[in-house]
Amino acid sequence: MSNFFTPEFNNESAIAPWNTSLEPIKAIIPQLDANRVLTGGIGQEVNIPTLTPEPYDNIILPDASLTRMASAVSTDSNSSLPDSSVDLLTGEAMSEVYGDLSKFAADPDLAAKLNVPFGENWDAGAAKTLAEAWFQGDFSDIPPVKVVSSAEIGGANGAFAAATDTIYLSKELLAGGDLGAIADVLREEIGHSVDVRLNVTDSPGDEGAIFGAVVQGKVLSEGELQGLKSEDDQDSVAIDGHQYLVEKQLSQWKAEYFNNINLTGTPVFSRGESSINYDWGNGGPGNGVRNDQFSARWTGSFNFQGGDYTFKQSVDDGMRVWVDNNLIHDTWNGRNAVDYSVVRNMTPGQHTVKVEYKEWTGAALAKVSWESTPPNNRFLAQFYNNTDLSGTPVFSRYDNSINYDWGTGGPGNGVKNDQFSARWTGSFNFEGGDYTFKESVDDGMRVWVDNNLIHDTWNGRNAVDYSRVVPMTPGQHTVKVEYKEWTDSALAKVSWDKGNPDIDIRLDFIGNFTQSQKNLIERAAQNWENIITKDMVPSGVLNVAVTDGSTHFNGNKWGSEWAITDFPYSIGVRPTPNVRYNLQERFDNTRGIDYDTEMQFKSSSLADVEKRGLLVRLAMHELGHALYLDEAQYDGNLGLDSLMDRDGIDPKITEGMYRELERMGYGVNRNPSINWS
Repeated sequence: MSNFFTPEFNNESAIAPWNTSLEPIKAIIPQLDANRVLTGGIGQEVNIPTLTPEPYDNIILPDASLTRMASAVSTDSNSSLPDSSVDLLTGEAMSEVYGDLSKFAADPDLAAKLNVPFGENWDAGAAKTLAEAWFQGDFSDIPPVKVVSSAEIGGANGAFAAATDTIYLSKELLAGGDLGAIADVLREEIGHSVDVRLNVTDSPGDEGAIFGAVVQGKVLSEGELQGLKSEDDQDSVAIDGHQYLVEKQLSQWKAEYFNNINLTGTPVFSRGESSINYDWGNGGPGNGVRNDQFSARWTGSFNFQGGDYTFKQSVDDGMRVWVDNNLIHDTWNGRNAVDYSVVRNMTPGQHTVKVEYKEWTGAALAKVSWESTPPNNRFLAQFYNNTDLSGTPVFSRYDNSINYDWGTGGPGNGVKNDQFSARWTGSFNFEGGDYTFKESVDDGMRVWVDNNLIHDTWNGRNAVDYSRVVPMTPGQHTVKVEYKEWTDSALAKVSWDKGNPDIDIRLDFIGNFTQSQKNLIERAAQNWENIITKDMVPSGVLNVAVTDGSTHFNGNKWGSEWAITDFPYSIGVRPTPNVRYNLQERFDNTRGIDYDTEMQFKSSSLADVEKRGLLVRLAMHELGHALYLDEAQYDGNLGLDSLMDRDGIDPKITEGMYRELERMGYGVNRNPSINWS
């Protein structure tokens, strides 16, 4: 007995995924842009509660259910397939499709996703009826299936005729026994039938293929979506002596199979195939082809968006792949199962791909696929309508940077303003050395570099800024950022820059200082060097002339102050980031040093300040000015309980001080070792 999993719903009391008061609305498809990967959205809010279908993955039905699910399948008189084979194959494939449709019907973003294949004027009432039925496990509205020859439906694997409300499957497709391929064709043709039920006129392009991808949660690039929307999938075919207009599944590959290993002579059989995805084990393609010592050739023309594509091959035994007659893969004489990949830059438009394969003995494996390679130095951004990044993204796109301040809004494109999440992933080139990673977030964020977690405020609820210095080796590194927004303001910013050197504060004592005083002032400089991990300028050096005197260096008399430092900004003016001025000091170059600033102590107070144990704090306060921190009295963000309070010089580095240093371009260590005395 061959049991299988299938959805079974009998939940009359479940809330339908469409609001019962839903009236026909005008759905809006967002305009495609160069960054869009998967579109979807709706112009007016539709009340679709989040639903979870009844669990079905633990329900095992006997084989008899296969026949029930395929009871509507009929075969033509010329089919060589026994009815039992048809029932089994279509029943198992339908089982998979029914599961997809049930989950799709419970998707809270169902309305937005229906826009993608079916345009902007679909019938909301008809959609509601379908969704409720699928959610309850009622698939009676799906058209019957009839098996015919591929030739009868224009060489396709499947077709749908609105005139007969029938899905046609090719017997050649069923003979291949590939359940995944059969299910793909069924999804597409069901998509064509849904279009007839929801729209007065046929949606542009191959809406069935788009529907099949959306139902499975696949991400379509802009180029793939544009290509599908530009296809003409209609054809006029003769079935049972009548001419019908059908929408058919387009066979992308012409497949030819030979009973030799060198592709010579007449093919044993040929057919259209939608993919090269075969693991025959110790068997083979059937249809008169031997299990060993056979070969195959696939040829097709495909639309590419342009840019880098990664071509992937899995093969046992030999394979060759060409793109536009250029050989990109050659393991023709291989004898083992191996996986390969190659990146190739593709110009936009149609390109011919040819694959040749041969099987010697034993296991037979032939798989070829490709995907758009996310460009280096950009993020793939994915947005979700929940706070845990679960399910299928509402939409995706490429972002050059993460620099978003949405206020009380959100990313749009069908994403809610609150309780959403996002993930950005990209590969970026680094020169090597220390880099400062900066994050501004409201609410939660996590950041990884090469799978190493460097920032974690996932459960945060307030707007905060952070920075970390991360040593990077030269070359490409993967950066991943995860973000979630609870309510109110939404902020997500991540950046990094090449680390300037750690700051070296060089003190040159000019005047009458005892050795103990020099040691204490040097300790103040060392404390700042422990706080600052990266200078704001590339030089990494701050030259300070340390002097004493009975009058100010500008000639004024001392007041109650104990020290002063030459400062380039007016009171209350915020310094320019990443700029250090070379001030004209009175001792410049007299000792071979061009000083950046002068820090002067009041001679008559120096000994008393030392005796009271305040000299380190005083020197740190003045060096704070040398780093361009203002008095806390003039910059309230620094805090009147901080080191920069001129009246208290409190032994505390506040968060406001850290943020101002970061704003100016310094890297900071928020957990430094500081000796205050």
